[in-house]
Amino acid sequence: MSNYDHKYEYKNMYFGPYIYHCKLDPQFCKDLLEQGDKTTDRYLQEDGTYTNQIIKDSLAGDLKTGHERQFDGKQQRWFNKSLKDVFTHYTKERMNFHNYIFVPDYVIENVWINYQHANEYQPEHTHSGDFSWVIYLQIPEGMKAERENYKKKGPGPGCIAFSYGETSGNPDVTFPWVTNIHMGVPEANEMYIFPSQLKHAVPPFKCDGVRISVSGNGAFQRPDSKLYVMGEKRYEV
Repeated sequence: MSNYDHKYEYKNMYFGPYIYHCKLDPQFCKDLLEQGDKTTDRYLQEDGTYTNQIIKDSLAGDLKTGHERQFDGKQQRWFNKSLKDVFTHYTKERMNFHNYIFVPDYVIENVWINYQHANEYQPEHTHSGDFSWVIYLQIPEGMKAERENYKKKGPGPGCIAFSYGETSGNPDVTFPWVTNIHMGVPEANEMYIFPSQLKHAVPPFKCDGVRISVSGNGAFQRPDSKLYVMGEKRYEV
């Protein structure tokens, strides 16, 4: 028998979607909340046309009308400029995770704010583009206690639940060899970035207060691209 120590001669094989989780500058999050509060029913485009800022019908969430509003072009430019370092770092780390040598440039397609109240929820859904995100700006004070007292199966109230991979078809049965649900616990001034096609949901909560978050979609593009997209409109950076 040799003295070869097998436990040190191994490596982990990364497999599955890459989820990026980071903390943001509290002052930026405060400014972001103020930008969200400035959104109204509609805004004037640079070409003289008006675009709705209330976007309930184009999103999956079961939120009251007016509780989901998109940023206008000026706000979106500010958002993109403020978080450029974060999205650049995310892109590099995601390519590294999947062992890609080429690191693409990216564009931000749209940005919107969500005001989620008690009993409202986001059903399981996916987004367009290549990557999406959620930034938490405000969390109801009673949500932590409600989540700790939650005894039912599945993600707790107000969490974000990512799901991926094989399932048994029976919600009470899980495979012991795979983790196909990741539950993110929302904290103010924190951000998750994830593949747009990754299924995710937000269960309802019952406590008082408003769960405020900012979400959006981005796409990878060639490094020489000088435009970013917002719906069908294009704005020069």
